[in-house]
Parts: sequence; C-alpha cells; structure tokens
Amino acid sequence: MISNRPTKLLPSLLYLCLGYFSLLVDLVADEGDEPLNVDLLDFEAWQRERGYWFGEYTFLNSSGKSNYEASDDSTSGQYDYRTYYGFINLQVKGTELKQRNIFLRPALDLEVKDLDEDGTVSINELDAFGFTSPYDYSIDLNTKIATPLENGELTELTPFNYTEGTEKTFTADQSASDNSGNLSGSYFGIPTYTTIIDDHTVLYRVGDSPTIYQNQLTTLPGDGTRVRTAQGFNFATLLPDYASYYRETKFEDDVDEEGVVIKTAKEKFLEKLAEYRELYNIPEANRIADVEEFFTTGLEPEESEEDGEENGEENGEENGEGDEPLNVDLLDFEAWQRERGYWFGEYTFLNSSGKSNYEASDDSTSGQYDYRTYYGFINLQVKGTELKQRNIFLRPALDLEVKDLDEDGTVSINELDAFGFTSPYDYSIDLNTKIATPLENGELTELTPFNYTEGTEKTFTADQSASDNSGNLSGSYFGIPTYTTIIDDHTVLYRVGDSPTIYQNQLTTLPGDGTRVRTAQGFNFATLLPDYASYYRETKFEDDVDEEGVVIKTAKEKFLEKLAEYRELYNIPEANRIADVEEFFTTGLEPEESDQGVDELLSYAFNGSEFGENLPRATADGNDLIIQMTLVNDPDLVVEHQSSSNLANWNVLSEGIDYSVVSNVLNGDGTRTLTLRINGDGGGPFFYRLSVSVND
Repeated sequence: MISNRPTKLLPSLLYLCLGYFSLLVDLVADEGDEPLNVDLLDFEAWQRERGYWFGEYTFLNSSGKSNYEASDDSTSGQYDYRTYYGFINLQVKGTELKQRNIFLRPALDLEVKDLDEDGTVSINELDAFGFTSPYDYSIDLNTKIATPLENGELTELTPFNYTEGTEKTFTADQSASDNSGNLSGSYFGIPTYTTIIDDHTVLYRVGDSPTIYQNQLTTLPGDGTRVRTAQGFNFATLLPDYASYYRETKFEDDVDEEGVVIKTAKEKFLEKLAEYRELYNIPEANRIADVEEFFTTGLEPEESEEDGEENGEENGEENGEGDEPLNVDLLDFEAWQRERGYWFGEYTFLNSSGKSNYEASDDSTSGQYDYRTYYGFINLQVKGTELKQRNIFLRPALDLEVKDLDEDGTVSINELDAFGFTSPYDYSIDLNTKIATPLENGELTELTPFNYTEGTEKTFTADQSASDNSGNLSGSYFGIPTYTTIIDDHTVLYRVGDSPTIYQNQLTTLPGDGTRVRTAQGFNFATLLPDYASYYRETKFEDDVDEEGVVIKTAKEKFLEKLAEYRELYNIPEANRIADVEEFFTTGLEPEESDQGVDELLSYAFNGSEFGENLPRATADGNDLIIQMTLVNDPDLVVEHQSSSNLANWNVLSEGIDYSVVSNVLNGDGTRTLTLRINGDGGGPFFYRLSVSVND
C-alpha cells in the first residue's frame, strides 16, 4: 500500500464496461512434513548455548522503568528488577533442548528511598529512583517490615521484610521442528518458536504469527558470553509491555597445568548460587529445595560424550553463489511498508550494568543527560532499492537536585548510583545558578561546568540499500558494514559488523498497528564484551482526517509540532537545537512530483488493491450502469467520470444530469465507498471510464 500521497500527476485512466474480471491466484501445494533427521549439536549455535550459565539481568516495564509491586506471592512482586541474577542449566541432545532457570531477586533497599525521611516510601519517591509502584510503603527501620498503603490506607496485602530476597524458577523445553536446527515448544499453552539466524544469533518467539507476545534476540559471540534482549507485548492489548536485558557468562571446567579437571563447571555454578543466596539474603523459606535435582534436565552428557561433541563443523554462512542481479522494490515487502513514515519514540539506554550513564562532557551532543527516558524523532523513507532515515534524539537534563541525598551541595557517584545512574564524577551543584561542576576525588576537572537544567539534541543518519531480491539491506556505519535482514512481515534484524565480529544486534518488532519496538545489544569495539542495550517504544504519525475523510493535518506536520513541543517541554536552548529541521529530515526519498506512475497512482487511490479487490465494479440495472469503488480520503484526489459511444470521443459526465451519487460511505479507515448510477437513457451501448489524478 502506498502510504504517502503522490502530487502533481497527469490523469490516469481506468476503463470499465459490462463484463467479467478474472483473477489468477498462486496456490501453494501442501507438502508433507519432512521426516526429522537432525542432531541439534551439529549446529554451532546450540553448542554455544549448551552449558551452565550465570547472568546479571535488568527488567523494564513499558515506561523503561522497573516494577516494584507488593505481592503475597513470594515468587513475584517487591524485588529489585534493575539488577537481579539468573542461574541456568541449558542442555541439548538429539532433537531436544531443555533448560532450568533460577532467578535470584535481591530485595530493594527501601530505606535510602525515603527522601523526606517521614517513614513512608511514596510512589513518587520510588519513581525518582526509576521504579514504578501502585503503592506507598510504610517502613519500620527496627523490624525492617514494609506495609503497603493505598491512598494512605492499609491494603489487604501482608506486610513483608524488605531486606529479604527470593527465587523464582523457570522451565523451558523445546524440540527440533525441522532439519535446520530450529525448535518449537509451548509456554503455558502458547506456541513457542526458536529460529537459528546464524552461528551467533538466535530468535525466540512466543505466539503464533501475526500475534506476538514476546520476541527475544540472543547473541552468542562464541567467547563464553551470551546477551539476550526481549520485547514483551501485553496479552490483552498486544501493546508494548516490557523489555529485558540479560548479560550472561558460561561456566567452564577449571583445569590444572596437566589439563586435569579440578573443578567442573557444574560445581562452580552451584557454588556461585550458594554464594549469591547468602550475599542477597535469601532466607531458607524462599529458596528452591534440592537445586541439584531441579537443575537436572536429563540431557546432561555422559562422561564419554564430553569429548568430541563440542568440535562439530561450523555451518558456513557464505553459500558461494554469485551475486544475483538486483530487481527489487523494497515497498513490495510488508516490513518496509510498516517501517516507512514519521516516528516518535520514548527511549531507554542502559550500560553493561543495566544502569544509565551520566558523564560530564564538553561535547553538547553527548554526556550528562537522562538516558533513562529520552526521545526520538525519525523520518524513515523507502523507495526502489534504497532506505534512508534521519533521526533527532532529544535528551532531557537529569534532575540533579533531588539526587543530593545528604543535601551537602554535591551529587556524588554513590548517590547517582542509588538512582540507577553510573558516573565517573561527582558534581558540585549551585541551586541559584543551576550550574554543575564536575569533580574527581574532590578536585576540579578540566571539564567546563554546565547548566544541569538544559537538555540537548543529537542527530543520526542511516542509509542502506537492497543487498538481494528478498528485501534485505546493507550499508555502512563509520566504515563498518551494516546488514538488515527481514525475518518476516513483523520482524527485522539489524546488525553492525561482519560475521563473526558483531558490534550491535538490533531486533525490531512491527505489530502492524502503527507501533514499533526495538531492542539493541551493543558490544565493546575493543573487547567485544557486552557494552550496552537499548529499549525503544515508537509510534508512527498518521494524517488527521475530518468526518468527511479530508486530511486536515499531515503526519509530517504533526511530527514537527511534536518536536517543537518537546523542545520547549525539556528546555532545549536554541544553541543546542539542530538548525532547519525540515531540511535535516528530508531524505530525498519522499514522493516527488514526476516519479509517480499510473500503477502507483492507482495503487494509492484504490488503497493498494494490487489485484483489483477495491477497483471499480460495474453492474447493469436496466439501461443504467451501477459503478461502485473504494477510494482513499484525500482532498487532492480528483476522480472524473467520462462516457463514450465509440471509444474515440469522450464526454465528461455532470453530476445530477449524466449520473447520480447513490451513496458515499466513510469506512472509518481512511477510505470511502462510492456508488454511482450512470444514466443510460439513450438505450444504446456506451462505455464508461474514470480519470484519477492528484492536484498539486
């Protein structure tokens, strides 16, 4: 479907007479299921996944914060989801994969969050620290008991010890679904699918397409680390609901100088769990009993299987085929139709610890801003074989004053850390001038003091072009190759780096409802260790139309208005603003006056009806001709009706004389259905045609 209206076009003619339309449909024959003849350990990805893992985890709600909600269920609720831990045994054998997880969740330090020291940690105080809660909590510093309150009143929830952590188990079993190493299974009765993208990338999905409840991207660099980012969607509304950022390390056997195993990976794994249970105060009542039994999947290798299996041949990613000549229009792919347009997003950016960086800098396009909640404005255009996007990231200032917990005039590294921000500096703040001065070990640095109430902007430009006839793209990012792969209509994978070196893996989910969710995993350019993650929740602007279906405000106009509004709202001074935003956001791929052909115009006017389902239909009613068509609501769309008795001389028909409007019904989706009666009073044969054009 063409989503941007063409302009300044000559009329395009569509002829109709009484007759029949035929439609050719490609039918795909049902093939029988291919017999399974696969050993999952023949695939490098499953060799890398297999083993005992320890992870540091961050879980965010749809606002990019972490939930903190009192609950009488000890396996959920009031815990520190900004930093919690995972212990996983994942085993693979034959056609089966099984994993057993224990999530260890520390208690959240409530005492430091009572900013006004009134004995109650309020919803607003928790929000300041990056936690979302439906309750306030009265805390007793002697007993360490927190009591949930709602509007100052007791709830029915049981008071709890706010210093105690807990554990939660998770079990996932899947089996091979084909001979390519892909898997399927079930999660509480909902289908799950795991697809190998390549040796170091795996996509896990909960839900049957097009309904997606979770999309999870796993990156396996092959160095004993694993990074996972998940995007979750609400079961009822299917709107973005949560994201997670997992950084994991695999345990390996310890060996002596002679190569003799002196401690197994499993032993180290269980020791780490015991250590963290003590460290984070998990009482016996909250611990999973008999962890060795729980972590046993039944797929663990026998001692004789340990050698040899890990050294399977790597599946080559290059097929050695010659380059196929490009003959592709990216807008033929649903994913690029969904991506194309003007977007607004709310963003969260996390460092490798799951917190947000705050680092003073003399570069106004980086540094001391609120990366827990910032914003993006994107124009993404697609045409032919090209995709181009222009981004402005708008970054509010971080409220430093509330973070001076001891009110000594300096916001320290430790105070920022308590709020979920990582900084190499302390900051002396002047409440009158609003100036912050970076300090290192109490001494002035060479960095310029800055106004801590002012935000800034940063631009980003990305151009890619088709790399094959399947809609996939390639490009460059500061000289580093980039690749974008369409997984299906609603899933796209973007990568920076040449395999096997990956600097970023980014998963995009496009539900098809005008929303977009992106999670990126970043790796350090020097060490290739996990470095950052991002969680983007975005909404596409659509034209505003009135009751008659007339466009009263375009998506672009709304987009630029929103940018202007947010610049004021978040105090972006003129000096920090990108000049001439209209020019910046122009990609050159926006529809131009002269490049819209007849096919594209008809596709637009008749709402993308590629096979004619919305094209005009004609039926006879006595001597009259009844014409019905569905058109887009565009005030610049001109439809002219014409008739002829000889196909040589055509007359423009006048409403009320030559034809009448039987009905003109708004459909509520940006289209209208028009029914006409063409007068045939002469009784002889005649032909009808319509001319479609768009005014300049």
